[in-house]
Amino acid sequence: MECTNRQDAGLYAALFIALVPSIISRGVAGSYDNEAVAIWALLNTFYLWIKSCNTGSISWSILCTLNYFYMVASWGGYSFIINIIPVFVLGTMFIGKFNIKIYVAYSVFYTLGTILSLLIIFVNYQVMRSAEHLASHITFVAVNVYILADYVRKNLKADQIKSILNLAVWVLGLGFIGLFGFLTVSGKSKISGRVMSLIDPSYANDHMPLVASVAEHSPTKWVNYFNDLNFIIIFVPIGLYYSLVHKPTHGKLFLAIYCVFATYFSCAMIRLMLVLAPAVCILAAVAVSHLVGKASKSIRLAIIGKKIQEEDSVTFRPSLKQKITPEVGVLIILLVTFCLKHFVVHSTMIS
Repeated sequence: MECTNRQDAGLYAALFIALVPSIISRGVAGSYDNEAVAIWALLNTFYLWIKSCNTGSISWSILCTLNYFYMVASWGGYSFIINIIPVFVLGTMFIGKFNIKIYVAYSVFYTLGTILSLLIIFVNYQVMRSAEHLASHITFVAVNVYILADYVRKNLKADQIKSILNLAVWVLGLGFIGLFGFLTVSGKSKISGRVMSLIDPSYANDHMPLVASVAEHSPTKWVNYFNDLNFIIIFVPIGLYYSLVHKPTHGKLFLAIYCVFATYFSCAMIRLMLVLAPAVCILAAVAVSHLVGKASKSIRLAIIGKKIQEEDSVTFRPSLKQKITPEVGVLIILLVTFCLKHFVVHSTMIS
């Protein structure tokens, strides 16, 4: 709802998440392990983050950070959040969608989130030393430089701005490379084996054979995707289209980034299907919402369109133009109904 402003999409997403085998297997059926509460914290953090970006409210940003703190305390997968949010912020800067609302949201999230993470024993000073958190530090510096550059651009001449920006890019680029190289070589900051096994699927086999021998750490096969997600996976490309091409918003852009990153990580490790499942459910819900909405509208116009035209004193209104025929609309609804029925039956049997 926060991403698309479509209530029916929210209801479809709730249905899919309630039944999808990936979440059930690690949640209720998983004997209430860490992931049972962590997935709720993950989704709630993302929801509050999008809310913060849409409103620019400090209050929503603080709530988002508190949910992130709960995620840090409950599961080591919190590193997914502290990397995907900075990537989203950097992405908005590159495509020209960055604004002061995102700046406020990220400044509060980064500052308060870093302080709170220091309170968790198993994280502690890894916040500053670990390469897993490096993206958040770089992004915090980048957004402040971006805001400063925007202020300079509005108050200096073009040639002065160009010289300052060129100098800033070189200084920052070389500074980050030098700092990262020093911390990595000196051993004060290094990429953990857990992260390396996600980036490079062959890393665990070569360096951590014991970890690689665990079944849930093995790469995901195609049959696992269909077994865990079933027919809703075929709606994901359509959902991505409506997120990136059809009236894109910050929420839709975040959904697309979340799906792409989660898909890659789930390919490397089968247990991370748990992280991919919510993205698939939400994007599938967006697709089903649009498909059913357009199909039902074509049928509705075919039934009552002539009557409305006769009652109107004006000619055709733009809202009455049909993009698809009623026959195609009926076919779309039948196909969607078949897929969703099969998903419900399959999920019930898996449970």
